[in-house]
Amino acid sequence: AVRIRSGRAAARERIGFPGRNVLQRIIRIIFSPQAEWERIARERTGVLRALSYAMVLAAIPALVAYGTPSWQGALYEGSAARSIDPQRAAGLTFAGAWLGVLLIAAVFWGLARFFARTPRWSQAIDVAAYGTTPVLLAAAFLAFPSFAMVPLVAMMHALYLYYTGAHEVFGIKHDECAEFIALALLAATIGLFMLGVAAGHFGWI
Repeated sequence: AVRIRSGRAAARERIGFPGRNVLQRIIRIIFSPQAEWERIARERTGVLRALSYAMVLAAIPALVAYGTPSWQGALYEGSAARSIDPQRAAGLTFAGAWLGVLLIAAVFWGLARFFARTPRWSQAIDVAAYGTTPVLLAAAFLAFPSFAMVPLVAMMHALYLYYTGAHEVFGIKHDECAEFIALALLAATIGLFMLGVAAGHFGWI
C-alpha cells in the first residue's frame, strides 16, 4: 500500500499538479525570488504545474467578484444589465485572470525569441504564472477600499519577478531584461484591451 501511494505521488509530480506545494511556492517566489527562479529553471515538469498553479490563484479574484457586489458593479458597469449574477461574475473573473496569464505567456514566448537563444513555451508559462503571483494574491484586497494601494504595490513586485524570471528562466542578459519586460507589458496591455473589446462585442460581459 505504501508503494502504491508513493507511486501515485510520483505520478502527480511528473504530471505537474501543484498540490500542497502551492503555498511553499508562493512564499518562496514572494520572499526569495532569486533562489526560487533558479529552482524553477531546473524543473522539468512541463506546463501543467504552472498552469494549475495559475488556476488556483485565479480563484482568488473570482471569489472576490462572487462575494463583493460593489466590485461586480465596478467591473461590469456599462453593460446591458447593471446587476450581474454573482456566479457569472466569478466565472468571468476567473476566466479573465487565467486567460490573462496565458496571454502574458504568449507575449513572453514571442518576444523572447529576439532576446534568448532557445526560448520554450514551458519557460514562458513559468515566468507568466509564477511572476503574476503578487497580483493575483493582492486581488483579495479589492474587497476592502481602504487597501486599494495593495494591488498597485503588488504590480510593482510582479514587474520585479518578471525581470528576474526573464533572466533566470529565459537566460536573457540583465542589461536587456528591462527592455524585454517593457515591450512585453506594452504588447500584453494591447492584447488584454483587445480581449476586453472582443468580450464586450460578443456580449460576454
